Amino acid sequence: MDSFNCTYAFIGEDCTGVVPKVHYDVYSNCFIRFNLPLADGFPSTRYFSTNLFAELEMWHNQIDKASLLNVHIVQPLRPLNSTSPPPFILSGYGTNGKFTARDILQRWLKIFDLCLERNIRILGYSSDCDPRSLNAMRNAMGFFSKSEVQLEEHQHHFNISLLKNSSWFFLKPKQLFVCFQDGVHICTKLRNRLLAPAIILLIGEKHASVDYLLELINNCSKLDHALTVSDVLQKDKQNYSSCEKISNEKVLNLLKKIPNSEALQAYLQLIRLARLAFVEKQTSIIDRLYHTWTAIFIVRLWSSWIEITNHTDLQRIISHLLPSDSMRSISKPGLFITVPALFSLELNGHTLTYLMVLVAEKIITEEALNISLFNSQICENVFRSARSMSGPFSTVVNFSINEFLQRVEKLSTLQNIKCLSDSGASSLVFPKHHKQSQQMHQLPTMSTTTTITEQIIEETIYSAYLEAIRILSGCNLSILNLNAIISGGTRGIGLGIAKCMARDGYNLILGYHTNHGAAERAQEMIEKEFGVEVICCSGDIALSETMEKLFLVVNTHFNNELTAFVHNAGLYIGVTTESTDLQPKSDDDFESIYDYYQKVYPRAFKRGLQLALKCKGLRHVIAISSPGCNNNQCPRVGYEMPGQAKAAMEFLVRLHARALAKDRINVNCVIPGYVKTEAWENIFEKAKLPREAIEKSIENSPMARWAEPSEIGDVVAFLCSSRGEFITGVALPVDGGLHLQG
Repeated sequence: MDSFNCTYAFIGEDCTGVVPKVHYDVYSNCFIRFNLPLADGFPSTRYFSTNLFAELEMWHNQIDKASLLNVHIVQPLRPLNSTSPPPFILSGYGTNGKFTARDILQRWLKIFDLCLERNIRILGYSSDCDPRSLNAMRNAMGFFSKSEVQLEEHQHHFNISLLKNSSWFFLKPKQLFVCFQDGVHICTKLRNRLLAPAIILLIGEKHASVDYLLELINNCSKLDHALTVSDVLQKDKQNYSSCEKISNEKVLNLLKKIPNSEALQAYLQLIRLARLAFVEKQTSIIDRLYHTWTAIFIVRLWSSWIEITNHTDLQRIISHLLPSDSMRSISKPGLFITVPALFSLELNGHTLTYLMVLVAEKIITEEALNISLFNSQICENVFRSARSMSGPFSTVVNFSINEFLQRVEKLSTLQNIKCLSDSGASSLVFPKHHKQSQQMHQLPTMSTTTTITEQIIEETIYSAYLEAIRILSGCNLSILNLNAIISGGTRGIGLGIAKCMARDGYNLILGYHTNHGAAERAQEMIEKEFGVEVICCSGDIALSETMEKLFLVVNTHFNNELTAFVHNAGLYIGVTTESTDLQPKSDDDFESIYDYYQKVYPRAFKRGLQLALKCKGLRHVIAISSPGCNNNQCPRVGYEMPGQAKAAMEFLVRLHARALAKDRINVNCVIPGYVKTEAWENIFEKAKLPREAIEKSIENSPMARWAEPSEIGDVVAFLCSSRGEFITGVALPVDGGLHLQG
């Protein structure tokens, strides 16, 4: 590494089977193949040395024999667009496989410290998808796991300041090193899951089946797709070439012509994204981030849909798609990718993002972004090279542990010759196969003009989320069919709510009274900015037929699927209406106004909820109230009539929240304070309320400012998302502390 001036390195770890043979090594005076005891994860050296035959016999009878060879390969890192130094063997030893994730983590920590003493920073470790290695990686990075080995306390840990408020990023800011699962193994695991005959990969109302690939092979020319039947057989579980072939663009385009193959298309896209993100050398770093998080969002959306869909509905879908399996007992894990594959995708995505943030904050340099080198294939290459050294007079292609250790020096010499030849430092030209020569020229790329910033990362992630939704759109996942009714949704607070929910992917049905121009402008703006469908319906919300009209749109346009119902419509008689009578002048006036407020708030809310419960997929219900309408806030003078109606509506919120919690429907109330909308101009003009009095009241409030409609919208959107689904039955003030004044 010194000759290449490398300060960063990545380490790959892997095991392989060996010839079961005990050897005596004359150089170390030790017997090799007995399983070495571990101390802090490291095997003890020169342990089985003896001059007594009885002791050797005892070892042979009582000590486990190593059946595997475990190696650590160091991959030095150089800047992008330059040839990286060849990997070299750090260690190799026999093991029986009876070690734990803690042993692995302790071993990694010791290697890290020893390398740091030599001014080499180990950025991270890579392995295949072995469960113990995966657990060690999760423990090391604190990824939904807690370890007894506290790496955060190490004095040389990294610490990032960006992305702390990102809802999609789950890594702790302090990391000693990162971990990366081998991309080839991820792709083959995904392929093997697809080909497993006992697995039903259910994505929405579609089934990812290999039968569609067989139909493609049988009905289309091989010149168009280049597939063979062997590509879709499970016999060779490590056939990465098959992963490349079944997920190429030609196959995906041809599948679009086969009916009901949308789930298979989405699944093959998942394999393709993993290839581009973790294996391909030509992918730029921003594209890697995009492909990685598109894959992650696909599996997150898919798993969320499986989680919220009950067994009865899943069984119904399977019975419809696969009548022969209608009586078969199903389990939710059997409808999804394996847990190791899921965590491998997540870990790789978080590791890539963390490294990009480190580069953005100038904590490390850009050679850390040589992602295609972060794999355990370097170990596989060493195993293949060692097997090729069996000699001309031997037909045995495998080796024992001792034979491998003897070949290590030959491998080292071979690597040195190759390295000198590639760098031009030697006149000796080392012959290479033409495929290896092509791979040498496929260097990782990154535009030198690309400056990684938090904004670029956030924008790329958001684009990946939208792409994941697009890929899954043909599978009819109910979780993607996010539809919401917002009464009073075309102006003021309602428009702020509509924009925030559209940002989160909701199609909208917006109710309004008479301002058709405002409704048209709101519809055009939201559809153009967020790309969702918006339908506006006019009518007086006090009339029951208006609410029924809103829900008729749900049935006719959205297949009777509704995710959220937000009752925001309201009025203040004499202020936001054409009438100028602020107070009733007779008992008849009182009854009329009182009844009208009751119709607008509690009755409309109750009727809307009744209709919403008849729709498919209801998850969230929100009522918008006002300050002073419950016992926790000081009543507002002059707001008696609407205040009583909203107090009744808040009672209904608590009542239905308790009743519907068992159905995983959350019902909440949001209480805005002073929100900067055009409605206040009516209040100042018609109610003759002094503008100065309101401004003074705002100045005396804890946060001393107006709220923006989008701030109310953000809270409603949060409550109407999976992040807020555990909150129910609350009346939440969003008023900058106004409720604290009394």
